[in-house]
Amino acid sequence: MGNRQKKKPFYKEKWFLVVIGLLFVFFIFKALGSGKDEDIVEIEAPKIENKEKKIEINEAEEESADIQEQEESLEYDISTEDTGEAEEVEIELPDKDTEVVDSSNPLDQIGYSVFDVKDDDGNIIGKRGALFIERGELIALSPKQINDFLLNSIMPEGFNYFTFIFTDKNNKEGVLVHSSDSATYGKINEEGAIVKSKINLIYKDGEYKILR
Repeated sequence: MGNRQKKKPFYKEKWFLVVIGLLFVFFIFKALGSGKDEDIVEIEAPKIENKEKKIEINEAEEESADIQEQEESLEYDISTEDTGEAEEVEIELPDKDTEVVDSSNPLDQIGYSVFDVKDDDGNIIGKRGALFIERGELIALSPKQINDFLLNSIMPEGFNYFTFIFTDKNNKEGVLVHSSDSATYGKINEEGAIVKSKINLIYKDGEYKILR
């Protein structure tokens, strides 16, 4: 028994060293594999980001193109849109001057026109005035506004006569003013003179009354 060989510790055994070696190699490969995956993720991430940016740029360009197309379409619609306005009929009138007086009176703001009065030989013998207005517009004004306009703007001009010509009656009806206090409503000719009277008016007590 004294010659029996002493047993080696287990960590000096070959099989233990082989196991340790295998574990060491396993952990090295695992570490290398993990680092490789991280590298791949870091490389691929920018590619995805660039792709997303590219998509955003393309969407922005498409949206800008759509807006430009809509603006061009709107400009075309406006330029070609039928306004539906009534066709204006030009009426030839004698040479005239339009007088606009600085006043708060609506009739002064519209302004009146001045025409020559000629005799049968074509000689100028005076002046006449005319204000073109719709019948409803004139009726809507107060009698005082009309009378003040005649007193302050028309009578001082010394016209041979003055006529309110109704444009909504094809310029064929109007009111011929004799003075600031009297007038005649009826059918008129091209010179603004009455050819068929309908009503005679007189301004009295702040109102225009029918003269009977």
